[in-house]
Amino acid sequence: MNWNVARGSRLNAITEFLAGESADLVLLQETDTNALRTGYRNIAEELRRSQLAELLDHTRRYGSDTPVVLAGDFNLDLTEGSVAPGFEEMHFHNPFKDKCAQTTRSRFRSHGVAIDWILTRGPLDPTSARVHSSVSASDHYPLSLTLKLS
Repeated sequence: MNWNVARGSRLNAITEFLAGESADLVLLQETDTNALRTGYRNIAEELRRSQLAELLDHTRRYGSDTPVVLAGDFNLDLTEGSVAPGFEEMHFHNPFKDKCAQTTRSRFRSHGVAIDWILTRGPLDPTSARVHSSVSASDHYPLSLTLKLS
């Protein structure tokens, strides 16, 4: 399971949802509270792209027979633009690509965007990819999937 919990501002609802799931692995983002880590600024997209490029470079250390899972709030739509081909070149599978589901709720638009992802590579068979859009404990929805070694 992967989820940006919006600095844990609704901690009771977050823990209630997670307790009801049977996840073996839970990856959480924005688990800090009252952080000045961004100086209340939007992080520049070029910085995001360079961080993703660094992440892809790191995964090159592992052979194609090594299972790799990348998950998080990437703050980018990986289904379009110049970032997605990098993941495809590295043979990452995006089980959420064809879901056409937003992973965020938006206060400013009529719909959210898809910026949270779980990507897999290697001998993994991802099934049951799901965006839990009924959970409102954060401005992001939790994502989950089942992984089996193939």
